[in-house]
Amino acid sequence: MTRTVITVGPFTPAKEAAEVLVTNGFTTLPVVDADGLLVGVVTEADLLTGRIGID
Repeated sequence: MTRTVITVGPFTPAKEAAEVLVTNGFTTLPVVDADGLLVGVVTEADLLTGRIGID
């Protein structure tokens, strides 16, 4: 079985990433580059602790 993985890009605004987390009930999102390669993750904790600012 193959599932579609929900990801964000490295230039996705923090507010948009937060909306994706909330909408899907996730606590972590993979961050992928233009080639679909994993370059990091953004977590709910990153947003809540202010490590990533939401404007």
